[in-house]
Amino acid sequence: MNFRDQNLVNKNKLFFVRHNINFYTDENYTKIDKHRTEQALTEAWNKNFVLIDYGEFKDIETAYNPASYKISKSAQSCIVRFNNFLTEGGFIVIASSATNPGQLKAGWVAPNTKPRLISTEINETYCFKGVELTPSSIEIFDISTAPGLFSAIPRQLTFCEWGSGKRQFELSYLKIKPSDLKITDFHHRQLEVLCMEYLRTFLPDEKNRLSKLMMPIGGSLANVDIVGIDVSGNEILAQVTFHEEEAGKIDKLLSAITSNLSKQIRNGYYFGNIKADHKNNDGICYVNINEVLDMFVKNEKSYLYKMLGF
Repeated sequence: MNFRDQNLVNKNKLFFVRHNINFYTDENYTKIDKHRTEQALTEAWNKNFVLIDYGEFKDIETAYNPASYKISKSAQSCIVRFNNFLTEGGFIVIASSATNPGQLKAGWVAPNTKPRLISTEINETYCFKGVELTPSSIEIFDISTAPGLFSAIPRQLTFCEWGSGKRQFELSYLKIKPSDLKITDFHHRQLEVLCMEYLRTFLPDEKNRLSKLMMPIGGSLANVDIVGIDVSGNEILAQVTFHEEEAGKIDKLLSAITSNLSKQIRNGYYFGNIKADHKNNDGICYVNINEVLDMFVKNEKSYLYKMLGF
């Protein structure tokens, strides 16, 4: 099977698993020996294992039965998702920051793969739930070769379907360097960075250009992605979205400006993807995100390709 076939990658789902230090627990879901955990995860990485834990069961039917994990609803839902993954098959990306920081490992798991209990040499009696990647499908990425994929890493979740990282995975795994760049080639966290750099570099009125950030980009506030000050010392707020369904977004940004932050804010920007003409609203300047991308294509295309790992 040619695992680098674009049709195979396109038609199959992508999944994500995080191997973390919370692994390796006893029957009461209590963590055991951090050192042994790290050794087990190192072995799992080297042997191309995809592992989940949530407590040990020696019987395979019990181990893969969500009802067995009464102590944790998150464990129950994770087991359901993992069972579905084994049935459906697909590509999966492993993050193991405790043992392999700055790397991701990707590979293929065939449909209808039988569930397994997997032990490691550090403790041959302890059973993880897991599966092995198909060796010829494996690819290892680092930040320089797949920055878009790293940008898309799910937060907190141990195991999940990873639809938001699918395009970035396709580009990195298949080594596709798109000649006609589109906003969908970039993860939304990367688009937030692009819009920040637009405010810093290409804003038509230089005195309003972004000078410094005041908060991390995205995630800190519900309706504002970028908070900073311009070269004149006035505050800047901006919201970024690439979805065409944007009803109410500008109202929420306006509310954030008037209610949550300083009245000294002079500059509000909404980066969106509305196809129709859109007028500026109550002091908020609307910028089409495709125009932002076009500006970088014309002036700093190499930077865009660096963001995609090329």
